[in-house]
Amino acid sequence: MSEKYLAYAVVAFAVAVAAFSAYSLLAGPRTGPAGALELSAANQQYYDALNAGSDDDCGDLRDTANVQHLGHHPDRYAECLKKVDPAFLKQATGKTLAEFLPGATTASAAAAGGPVVSVSYVGFFENGTVFDTNVRSAAEKNNLSLTRPFEPLNFTLGAGQMIPGFEDAVALMAVGAEKTIRLAPEEAYGEWSPELLVNVSRKNLEDANVTVETGAWVYTSQGGAGRITYFDAANATVDFNSPLAGKTLYFNVTLLAKN
Repeated sequence: MSEKYLAYAVVAFAVAVAAFSAYSLLAGPRTGPAGALELSAANQQYYDALNAGSDDDCGDLRDTANVQHLGHHPDRYAECLKKVDPAFLKQATGKTLAEFLPGATTASAAAAGGPVVSVSYVGFFENGTVFDTNVRSAAEKNNLSLTRPFEPLNFTLGAGQMIPGFEDAVALMAVGAEKTIRLAPEEAYGEWSPELLVNVSRKNLEDANVTVETGAWVYTSQGGAGRITYFDAANATVDFNSPLAGKTLYFNVTLLAKN
């Protein structure tokens, strides 16, 4: 990634630093690559060509670079984003359709009129450590933050609002059923990728009022989030992988309602 683009990505975007919280990891609104991260001098010409196209030209919706480009301009390419396969959109950009276009549904979901479901869940790792839940008693038992609201999780099946494996499992459940599901990385947040380690000028971060320290979070206005994993006097390395990338996840799920 070119230094020129990094300066734009870090300084032009609104940037905030915060401590990590597992809240909302299920739908992943604060995780995954910023989309813009794949942009480099080597493929700038490709993006320029895409920008020259008409607003209704979606391009190849199975091409990672093209889908990332669409994600850079969600208002302009809203209808195109709705046509992208939800799992591929998450893989290519690190975000779901709902994060790009709140309240939107995929073209396939709109045609099918997917039902809205309501679930309670407890997410945990193979060793039993709970990382997220919307059940207050489970949060208390596992010493998770109690500042979040504890209420049923509602989403539309087929709308690409959830990680793929979770949605697929819920779709097969009957109301009132309880189920433990196991999701491999490719069904959840994908494998950890070294390509999402980005070297940034320390000065650019500091100019954006970022306190450069190991573990600090850097957020962009497009919803990308990364942690500073290393820094020296001149540069910092930001890891834009999801904290759950590369991990096998388990969920105890109860389907409360389906409308």
